[in-house]
Amino acid sequence: MNLEEVWKSLEEIRITDTPGRVQRRILPAGRRNIFLGLETPSRHRMLILRVGANSVQAMPDIPDSRGLNVRVVSREAGSNEAEVVLTLTESQHQDIFDLLVQDLVGETEHPHDEREGLNRFLTRLSDWQQLLRRLGSKRLSREAQQGLWGELWTLRDVVAPVAGMTGAVDGWRGPMGTDQDFQLGATCVEVKTSTTANLDRLNISGARQLEVPDDVVLILLGLSLDGRAKHGETLAEMIESVRNAAMASGCLHLLDPRLDLSGYERDDERLYSDIGYTVRSLHPFRVEEGFPRIVSSDLRTGISDVRYQVSTASCDNFRMTEQRPERLLEGLI
Repeated sequence: MNLEEVWKSLEEIRITDTPGRVQRRILPAGRRNIFLGLETPSRHRMLILRVGANSVQAMPDIPDSRGLNVRVVSREAGSNEAEVVLTLTESQHQDIFDLLVQDLVGETEHPHDEREGLNRFLTRLSDWQQLLRRLGSKRLSREAQQGLWGELWTLRDVVAPVAGMTGAVDGWRGPMGTDQDFQLGATCVEVKTSTTANLDRLNISGARQLEVPDDVVLILLGLSLDGRAKHGETLAEMIESVRNAAMASGCLHLLDPRLDLSGYERDDERLYSDIGYTVRSLHPFRVEEGFPRIVSSDLRTGISDVRYQVSTASCDNFRMTEQRPERLLEGLI
């Protein structure tokens, strides 16, 4: 699915001042009727999901979010179809909108049942709306800075040596609110950072964070960071390093919208130039049968937003022996 080509073909169409839209169906052989469109005369970009009218019955109201208008509309009189229409109203976020489109299309296409596809669409849209609320925030918390540094270090020093820079950036899904920070085909990586000298506990957020399909390998990577002033690599320096590598590999257009979603603004790099970090120790675990964790099937009805800690000592049987970052994922990607 080449979104850039679709947008280009739509933007080449002559648009009149008459209110409406021009559109093009994507994935013609797919299960869902999904369109990209341009609203007229504003030329705002749109994502349209067309479903049976009965699928949207009793569907909850979906609030707008920053730069994104959401509405459900019925088709012409006598039609048994309805549409969920997302309209990007802030053109400066087109790159982020493309990430949203790719994610929503993937979620919606997978199920055979249309209503289940719509439910997945709405669930992921809700996740994205929470992410979009971060845009414009003034400063990342110290914990968020450490977490972003750790994910970018993993991207550059662990994933890219095996998957290549473009594959590493494309697989970095943490800023998009996915269950794991990296989704690399049949392998996922979840990164946990701490400045505790002895990394004896890992904080887990949610029952799905350590849950993947049976045919997917999940690596839980604990990073103990040493953070101090005028020492190591600051977050601003880390981002510049990764951006330079992405530029050299021709994938900067994939990286920058992810950085935007993470809440980092390049104009504020001075805010992130005081503390530098180094990796004190690496704690990689392979999560599989018997690993101490909570998964969604463990939860009783009505329980949600689960957060817990895993003792690293209890995970020794699952510890990976390879300690060289650049070789950690060899044979897994």
